[in-house]
Amino acid sequence: MPLSQLEEFVQYLHWATRTELQYDEYLKEKFIPVKVSGWMKQPTGKKTFMSLAFEPSYKTKVAAEEVKEAQAAAEHAETLQQPSEACSVNTAAANLAQGTAGTVVEDFDFS
Repeated sequence: MPLSQLEEFVQYLHWATRTELQYDEYLKEKFIPVKVSGWMKQPTGKKTFMSLAFEPSYKTKVAAEEVKEAQAAAEHAETLQQPSEACSVNTAAANLAQGTAGTVVEDFDFS
C-alpha cells in the first residue's frame, strides 16, 4: 500500500470499528469490509507478479465518517458545558494537541 494512502486507510479502520459491523458466520466474528482488487503484471523481461489494491467499502466508510463527526460534535459540546474555571490554558492546549495529533510540552522554560 502506498504510504501516502496508509493514514487514510488506518483512519477508515479505526472509525469503522465504531459502526454497526456485519457478523460473518464463517469467521464467527464481526468484520470490516475492504474491497480488494488484484491483477497480474509482467514487465518486459522480468518475472510475473500480482498487484493488489485495497479500498474501503463505501457504505462502511460513510458510516465511519458519520461516527467520527458525531464524536467530534459531542466532544465540542462537552467542552462548552464545562465550568469556565476548569477550562485552563493547559486544558485548551491539551484539547488542541489531541485534536491535531500533537503533544503538549509542560513546564517549558523560555529563559
